Amino acid sequence: MIQKKYIYKIYDSSGNYLTTWKDVSGPPNFSYKINSGVSELTVKLGRQFNDFGEGFDVNIGNELKLYVSDVETPTTVQIYDGELSKYHLIIGETHDIEITFTGYVNQLSKRIVINGSGETTIQYSQTEPATIIENIIDLVGDNVTYTASSIDTTGISVSYDIVQNSALEVIERMADLVPNNWYWYLDNSNVLHLHQFSETSPTKFYIGKHINQIEITKSGENMYNRYYFLGGSNLYRKFDRNGSQDEFGMKDKREQDERITNVQTASNRALAYLDKYDHPTMNVTCTVIDSNVDPKNGIDIEQLVPGQAMQIFHPTINFQQNEPFWDDDNTKWDEDYWDFTIISAIGQIMRLEEIHYFGTGATLKMGVLIPDVSKVIK
Repeated sequence: MIQKKYIYKIYDSSGNYLTTWKDVSGPPNFSYKINSGVSELTVKLGRQFNDFGEGFDVNIGNELKLYVSDVETPTTVQIYDGELSKYHLIIGETHDIEITFTGYVNQLSKRIVINGSGETTIQYSQTEPATIIENIIDLVGDNVTYTASSIDTTGISVSYDIVQNSALEVIERMADLVPNNWYWYLDNSNVLHLHQFSETSPTKFYIGKHINQIEITKSGENMYNRYYFLGGSNLYRKFDRNGSQDEFGMKDKREQDERITNVQTASNRALAYLDKYDHPTMNVTCTVIDSNVDPKNGIDIEQLVPGQAMQIFHPTINFQQNEPFWDDDNTKWDEDYWDFTIISAIGQIMRLEEIHYFGTGATLKMGVLIPDVSKVIK
């Protein structure tokens, strides 16, 4: 086993380096999610309760940049970036100081979008969603940035009125308007990403080698197959998925957003929503071991990112074989996809949706994406 080395670098709210913590207890434990970013991270320091650095390195608004050095990355790689949001002092027979950091997605939720003229109402007409997201980050990004390759163009246009929205609300709404196989996340260096899911070159795991067991959940709790939309300027539309209605019965969803006044934008929202929810969802959870713990069967968990393609195989059984859900060449979806069985998730390419990092390993949550079916608009 190769010992990992974690480096906790602390900066003030202006980005000035303060110190590197060397008295942290235990490995880091946090989550990293699709359509979001990193979660809270709690750090425990072994310091005297009357002299723990309050006002200096322990100060609300300070920034933590967490790096790791191991056998794959001896020169370190950044795995977390967050703002110090809370600290908790414990005094008793033993005493500790617990520091809580929050990912910078939270910062986006606390910034109202204001343009250069000081206006909180901004109108976009037939604009690429990627362009709107970039504009929002330019206006209120603070610690959040993007690069030329981190935000892809979606190929669609939307019309949307920003009216006293937070930056996060706008980003989430743009994600609602693009097709279901698109996703966004804020990475561990505070770079915002928007990408279409790609099944190319999936990371492959084998039960009994990389993972001991998997858990598969199939659920219809959040299923809807009729969608009512009420927008501004008396815009009203109804969308149906007849195949789902025939199979599972009528399940209605109503949404209202007066900031949308364009029919095509309303259609984009409705179709993306129904593509995601007109069928039972399937999620797979498993735990993998880091390659520093088990060089033979482990993986480099620091290289995992939300949205990447994953595939799990059984070492002796092909669960895709003879599945009615697949065409003869086992490469194309059958039109009648309601019969997709829970066991068919094994071998299917899935999207990584959440990484729960705990140093010696990671718990992964993956989602099975279902392709579009026929769409009816009324």
